[in-house]
Amino acid sequence: MRRFVTLPLPVRVAALGAVVAGLALTQGCAGTAAADTIAAPPAAAPPAAAPPAAAAQAKPAAKPAAKPAVKPDKAILAGRRQINLNLVQDPDGTLSVDRTGRVNLADDFGSRALFVLVPNGKTHLIKTGKITKGGEALCVSLKRNGTKPLTLVTKSCNAGDPWQQWTVEAQKGRSGPVKYALSSCSAYIQWFRYGTSGVIAQELGDDTLHTTFTLTDRGPAKLPTLG
Repeated sequence: MRRFVTLPLPVRVAALGAVVAGLALTQGCAGTAAADTIAAPPAAAPPAAAPPAAAAQAKPAAKPAAKPAVKPDKAILAGRRQINLNLVQDPDGTLSVDRTGRVNLADDFGSRALFVLVPNGKTHLIKTGKITKGGEALCVSLKRNGTKPLTLVTKSCNAGDPWQQWTVEAQKGRSGPVKYALSSCSAYIQWFRYGTSGVIAQELGDDTLHTTFTLTDRGPAKLPTLG
């Protein structure tokens, strides 16, 4: 097994705009004509019934039912596959858990960089694919840091904790693998070259989303519990 090493993130994309000091969320995640009347015309004699052949010709042909769209990465989003969360803006960067339990951007794609997206209502829990504590997987959570930006850590899973409930949003694209934005409590995971972890969580405000991820399949999920 490869030994995890967190390397400084190379500068490969445009710098993130100035980060607002004291980035903290003040609110938790949210748990969400009558027709005009027309006078009837005078009564008229009913028209003669159309012959059966004519009636059959007047009936439009039934259209074939449209096939439902295939949901991208269906097995991954259903929590059945373990994955790497790879940064689109840096092909050498993937989310990984360091020895302190913090989630960083690293170039090690080993066991500490494996996650499972477990459905949790309209959101997902991001569980560790291999790392366990007390025999159970951990969950990625937001963490307040006073006046500093929000960061990502791992904690014991709690499906009711809004800081662990992640929205996985597929972004529109014409080709290549589907790209996803990851957010919790309106704060998106953003690439951040000024810190030591490489990523933070930030409410967009007037800023634009510039960080997306691909979900790289790494085989069947083998979590101790998928609940």
